[in-house]
Amino acid sequence: MIKLLKLTLLIAYIAVLAEVFIRFLNPVPILPRYVSATDYGIRGNTQNADYQHVTEEYKINVKINSKGVRSDKDIRYEKSEGVIRVVTLGDSFMLGYGAQLSETFLSQMSNSIVDKHNVEIVNLGVSGHGTAEELIVLREEGKKYDPDIVLLSWHGTDYADNIRSGLFNIMNGSLIQVNDSYLPAVKLREYLFSFKIYEFIASNSQLYSWLRELVSEMVKNSYEEISSYFEFQPKISEEDNRNNFSTEDKKNELAIHLLLEIKKEVDDIGAKFIVLDIPRFSSKTHFRSTFPDDVRLVDILVYNPITDFNHYNENILYWEKSDGHFTPIGNQIVGKALADILEKNKYLD
Repeated sequence: MIKLLKLTLLIAYIAVLAEVFIRFLNPVPILPRYVSATDYGIRGNTQNADYQHVTEEYKINVKINSKGVRSDKDIRYEKSEGVIRVVTLGDSFMLGYGAQLSETFLSQMSNSIVDKHNVEIVNLGVSGHGTAEELIVLREEGKKYDPDIVLLSWHGTDYADNIRSGLFNIMNGSLIQVNDSYLPAVKLREYLFSFKIYEFIASNSQLYSWLRELVSEMVKNSYEEISSYFEFQPKISEEDNRNNFSTEDKKNELAIHLLLEIKKEVDDIGAKFIVLDIPRFSSKTHFRSTFPDDVRLVDILVYNPITDFNHYNENILYWEKSDGHFTPIGNQIVGKALADILEKNKYLD
């Protein structure tokens, strides 16, 4: 018993020292992810969650309503008369990491058109989502809100996220859903967050945040290696296989099919579709698009902010010491440009 007590005290002592070292000499962002299992088999925002993200560069509050939407209020499925409803799909960029709710590009977009149109935003973004999960969100939740416009954010991580989820595959040129569920470690996370001490550590410890990101990257990299040998890669038609499609080709093909399927679903409900192509950045002045370049996607309205960003290259548009999401200035540029594009293309009529 005494040896166990000594060992426990030693571990606690080392943990405290490590926390102090990281916090003062090598600070890391504290970005707790409140995600839970949805009724339709994939990850969603934890309902009624209210938490903070804290980094060297900012401190923000994230509030989720009773339906898993980032909002200060609940939003009914039924749409009020005269309202133009915009349903959004995406990952942490769409959810609004790095920005207070009023600073997100969705709020900036809404503010830019509020004088002319009664617009309501339903933000269904979830940190970690790829296009495959976004398609399921649209089918299972997004359509319930009777959207007039569906806005989807695209990011370069979607290629790997779509493969990793194992939800869809391509067989003989068609997109097929092959799995009904993708809940990596969600049940474990829900169980651990049921303990207040764990929730406190996850929301306040930089050591925990560092270890979580380290383990997460190791798991993702291991999965990528495993998926290159087993059935998790998209199955292309026999003709494509004979043409020796590479792994990158397969990721690209799956992404294209998913985007086309989302466009089809949106068209079927009579809504308008627009994609926000979020650029990768390598420096304050260098950005690049990762959106698939394919003739089949020409009918999809895509906005890429690189040209607009180049007019503001003296400003910091992405948080550089934190999580690489938009700063308030980056959000403002994107939000105003999206409002202009919706107006120009008569999506708000």
